[in-house]
Amino acid sequence: MATEIGVVKALIGAVTVTSTDGSVRTLQVGDVVYANDLISTGAEGAIEIEFADGSVMDLGRSSQALLDAEVFDPTNTDVEDNQQAVTDDVDAIQQAILEGQDPTQVGQETAAGAGTANGNEGHDAVFIDYLNPEQIPEAGFDTIGVSNTFDFPEADLLFVDNGDPEQSGIPPVTPPSGDIVIEAPSSLVSEGGLPEGQSGGSASSTQTISLDLGGSDLSSISLSTSGNTTTLLTLDGQAIDTAWDSSTGTLIGYISGTDSSDASNQIFTVTLSDISNNQASYTVELLKPIRDVDGVTENININVNVSNNAGESSSASFDVTVQDDNPVANPAQESISVGQAVNTNLLLVLDVSNSMNETTDFQGMTKLEVMIKSSLNLIEQYEALGDVMVNLVTFNNGAENPTNIWVDTATAKDIINSLSASGETNYDAALAEAVDAFKDPGKIDGAQNIAYFMSDGAPNESNQTDADGNYIGVGIDSSEQQAWEQFLADNDVTSYALGMGADAVANELAPIAYDGVKEADVPVITVTDFSQLADTLVKTVTGNSVSGDLLDGGFPSSAGADGGWISQISIDGVDYTFNQQTNTASASSAIASFDASTHVWTITTTNGSIFTVDMDSGEYTYNVGDSASGTFTEEITYTVTDGDGDTASNTFTVDVDVDLSTLVVSDDLVITNQDSVDIPDWALFANDSGADGETYTLTDATSATDTASVNGNSVTFNDTDSNGGSFSYQNQAGGQTDSANVSVTHVNGSILEGSFRDEILIGGNDVDFISGGAGNDVLIGGIGGSYEAGYRKVTANVASGQTGTGNDNQFSFALAASVAAAALYVTEIRISLADFGGIFDQIGPDSYAFTLGDGSTISSDDIQMVTDGDTNELVIQFKPGTFTHEDTLTFGIDTDGRGMTTGDDFGRQEVPFTVSFNDGTSLDGTYEPDTTNGGSSGTVHDNPTVTETLDGGAGDDILVGGDGEHILLGGEGNDTLVGGGGNDILTGGEGADLFVWHNGDQGTAATPANDIVTDFNGTEGDSLDLSDILQGEESNDITDYISVAEQGNNVVLSLTPDGDGGEMTQTITLQNTSIDQLIGSDASGMSNADIINSLITSGQIQVDQS
Repeated sequence: MATEIGVVKALIGAVTVTSTDGSVRTLQVGDVVYANDLISTGAEGAIEIEFADGSVMDLGRSSQALLDAEVFDPTNTDVEDNQQAVTDDVDAIQQAILEGQDPTQVGQETAAGAGTANGNEGHDAVFIDYLNPEQIPEAGFDTIGVSNTFDFPEADLLFVDNGDPEQSGIPPVTPPSGDIVIEAPSSLVSEGGLPEGQSGGSASSTQTISLDLGGSDLSSISLSTSGNTTTLLTLDGQAIDTAWDSSTGTLIGYISGTDSSDASNQIFTVTLSDISNNQASYTVELLKPIRDVDGVTENININVNVSNNAGESSSASFDVTVQDDNPVANPAQESISVGQAVNTNLLLVLDVSNSMNETTDFQGMTKLEVMIKSSLNLIEQYEALGDVMVNLVTFNNGAENPTNIWVDTATAKDIINSLSASGETNYDAALAEAVDAFKDPGKIDGAQNIAYFMSDGAPNESNQTDADGNYIGVGIDSSEQQAWEQFLADNDVTSYALGMGADAVANELAPIAYDGVKEADVPVITVTDFSQLADTLVKTVTGNSVSGDLLDGGFPSSAGADGGWISQISIDGVDYTFNQQTNTASASSAIASFDASTHVWTITTTNGSIFTVDMDSGEYTYNVGDSASGTFTEEITYTVTDGDGDTASNTFTVDVDVDLSTLVVSDDLVITNQDSVDIPDWALFANDSGADGETYTLTDATSATDTASVNGNSVTFNDTDSNGGSFSYQNQAGGQTDSANVSVTHVNGSILEGSFRDEILIGGNDVDFISGGAGNDVLIGGIGGSYEAGYRKVTANVASGQTGTGNDNQFSFALAASVAAAALYVTEIRISLADFGGIFDQIGPDSYAFTLGDGSTISSDDIQMVTDGDTNELVIQFKPGTFTHEDTLTFGIDTDGRGMTTGDDFGRQEVPFTVSFNDGTSLDGTYEPDTTNGGSSGTVHDNPTVTETLDGGAGDDILVGGDGEHILLGGEGNDTLVGGGGNDILTGGEGADLFVWHNGDQGTAATPANDIVTDFNGTEGDSLDLSDILQGEESNDITDYISVAEQGNNVVLSLTPDGDGGEMTQTITLQNTSIDQLIGSDASGMSNADIINSLITSGQIQVDQS
């Protein structure tokens, strides 16, 4: 590769360079020269070259110079000391004169040209080293020094602009006749003319360059910058270089180190046009903003390089001034009226593609189940504000409108509850059907029109395909967005677009989110945590919140062409800052949080409202707090900072008028095994909200098919045909009244199981097994107690021989139960090979997947799930009530691994299995060698004592045991457990759980009630509520009521509910903990009173005493 050694600093006329590969090019000012280049000047040419070490070489007319190591050695910049050579030459010449010789005949031959010619043609290049300025020129026909001279018209040299804006770049001289004259005016372009610009002006400019070619014709014209670079930076701090595209006559300013031909890398262009011998036009196009450093206006210095047919070349330069754009911040105002009645036409566009069947991290529910619950809740929120009509659109591969008419809320809820999911995701079809659905009859005249579009991912199908059947135009393009927004504006519809889960793509939803009333964009709502979906939807209900965008490109503000962000929010005298360039945030208040991943500030105002703002995008939501009241104005000051540091500030105000918050009474689901059931009012009110904490009062209950009546603090429902039914009730609070519908499901037997919905499950006087499942449930037991569940036996066998050979009866499980266990059934079977390096081989060559045998009384319809694929644990789950007394399951499956390939191996390896039952019990067995029939077998049986059990499952549940013995299992979530009378076992599970004792739950002095809490954990937020069982503790010594002691590995609280002089009638045992663990430090020196007061202060014990 050639070595760069210098740059052309000035020239006149035509100067060429011949490279080592033989190629010839004409030099221009600013061109690079290389080692061993041959420089040739014409009859009117001269050149000045500056080398890498700062030294300069001048070469005059009709001359050549080879840039070899004698001229410039890039490895050695020292100049040779030629003093001795000069001395030797002088001595030789003097000696020749004394001998009568002509001294010119012994001189060295000239480097080029004839030594005796007149003029200065044929001279050597003169090398001047700036660091060692002494240089002895050599010429073959001189006796000493340099006597030859040449004309070098200094005034003709064109100097490279050094970047100083005070210098014009063109020396103010008058060129001699015949030279090229260039006059190039400067230009001004403005960042305000870019698409996001705010300050106005144009991003382009066209000017005319005047040319005087000295009587010759134009040979070439081009544009350049010094060193093909600039001193400019992009907003991201990247250098900007230039490249000349001769095919289009365009100088391209682009990001250094990238492809200049890629439009995405281009910052500006300067294009020549209308070129003639007299003039040429140039047009500057600013494509992207340029960083404005310290408020200094940026200039681009452009060289115009011209050659004529006479071999003459010349250059001139002009400046392009780039005017900076600044952010704009205008005052903005919003108004919110809370609690005022409004009627609503509600359009729900719901994603029912196959991905909605995926399980979420929220209570084990699927995406579809969470969306169903949240949609039902959303409808009830609008019902509380006034009359509501609903229209539904569901979409997957296509879209459907199930009703083709606007329907009442009850009908809409039934349709939503019946939704199932399958297929792909087609946004185009969804919007087209939504437009048609809005035109359906049945809307409320004069009502507000609200649409919700909910999806869990991105579109992957459209209404169009190419010739090969591939989908094209997937998603909402600009023309479809324009049509949708026009529809919304024409019909005054506000459309919310909501993405559910981590796979939702906000950019795909953005064209759908639009306020047709204000004719402005609204932010896309993304909810990655499915537990927040319902609350997020509620916050959008008109009357409670307002949303917008502080950086919407216009009103109220814009960062301008330089881009930018919200750098500061000020509320209640507190500043909340963010620096996008350093990704840092700060605040002088603890009542706010900053999400470092999304750059969202969440701020609680002194009025109790919540203001969230995305500091990158400017999207905000203001939610009026539940505690807010009256009329007030929230004043928020915001500052916009653009990409090069300019700022603008203004004020955003929210005028809030709060009536009593709206009472929202939600529908309920009751599951019971009783024909006549009392449903406590607190259970019905558990999912109601609003009315600012006013007392809820049950005022009425009616049923169209059965009987329902208010009975004190409960509703008594009589199921006349033991087939379930429904009733409605009214809740009154703070002068507001709202009603809800209650669906009652009747089940036979002692097993009550909830679904993903929020249900009320009520047992009877027998020993029941109540399971809430997902959702926030209320579980109410009856008298409870325990009983012997009855004899049950499971016999398991594996026939001898190789597994997976087609014997579908090789594995078997048989159940036998006594009459007492008649309601018993198998829910699950597990066989584990994990400890033996074996697998159930169901995929690939020589595998054999799970297959039912002809000897099985269990059919494929009875099976809920079987583990698929290769696995070291086979799990088989059965539908309720299918695998009962005298049923047998037989199947075949292949096994592989070390010593796990035959039926005999199961007994030899003592493989374990577990059979689980619907009463919560299980039998654990182990295969043993079958010495009679070969293969392996295992038999397990028992006759357990079963206690009434309430299992909340996932969700924030309320479990109430009633009288008698109970086992209460809170499960996941923040649960409330009330054991009731009797000796109960309470397990809170995960979350912050509340264990409650009521007055009357205690026993007697002779037989105190003894309850056990198995997993009390104060650090998780668990708490014991003793405020009701203790009487009068607020004004007396707390140690008269509670004593604390360690007994083995447990802590025991002994309660005397009546205080001093009373009897101890209740104990609470906290298993597997110590007083030190409860206190969080060494309690050895603390008194009983100190320990109790410490537990009260930390919230682990709740009493009426402050």
